[in-house]
Amino acid sequence: DLDSTNELIDSIRYIGDSLIVWEQDQRLATYLPQEDTTNELIDSVVLTALDSLIIYEADTSFSVYLEDLDSTNELIDSIRYIGDSLIVWEQDQRLATYLPQEDTANELIDSIAYPRTDTVTVYEGTNTVAFHSANTMGEIFDVAGGQVIGATFTDVTLATSGIVDAGYTAAANNITVTKAGRYRITYRVTLEFDATSNNRSEAEHQLTVNGTAVPGTLSATYHRNRGINSNTATVVRVVNLAAGAIVRVQSRQSAGTSVLQTKANGSSLTVERQ
Repeated sequence: DLDSTNELIDSIRYIGDSLIVWEQDQRLATYLPQEDTTNELIDSVVLTALDSLIIYEADTSFSVYLEDLDSTNELIDSIRYIGDSLIVWEQDQRLATYLPQEDTANELIDSIAYPRTDTVTVYEGTNTVAFHSANTMGEIFDVAGGQVIGATFTDVTLATSGIVDAGYTAAANNITVTKAGRYRITYRVTLEFDATSNNRSEAEHQLTVNGTAVPGTLSATYHRNRGINSNTATVVRVVNLAAGAIVRVQSRQSAGTSVLQTKANGSSLTVERQ
């Protein structure tokens, strides 16, 4: 139990082999799980019941039970690490150091670097461990408009770069991811008639990865007449991407005889690591 009323845990974050537990918007404790002989990083954490956790580390699982730190259960004031040990201070009292069953090597942590890319790097002896710690993104969009959309699928021009974090490369009509992982991809395409068109028409749009259409990303826009001719399609999908994957948006005119073109500031592509 974290306190006398035993509210359920709201969320758990792990950084390397450290756990941060939040309960009712309060940071209550940080715990390190049991180690094994090879000291792998945590693969996943599962909340099984109330305040009990199961830690999965490589091919091994450990049970962790959260306990009161003292009878009054004040909030933690600070946590310090010395080597691989955590020292918890609560109202100017040193209450606990948690590090059960360390491995035989157990080098001390030398330093931690957070360069605000998407990784935290831990330096331990001669070893360096980097792991994912924050969402990153790459974004491109269209400012100029005026690209005419033909009868076959063509890459939509998105020549202006927005936020492009490390791990992404932005070009005029695509974003390349340099790290494998799970990504949330959002595209938006806005089309309109050119100045002379006035016939009902339709367009289709899709997302591609390495030139292949991504299932579940097809969308369409309907353009009625000169008075009501602008329309926008927006699609969001979460997909697994390999390192070097190239993401594009494509459009084509699927019906009608009007000339359809992109509208200024109406189209974009965003790729976000999850």
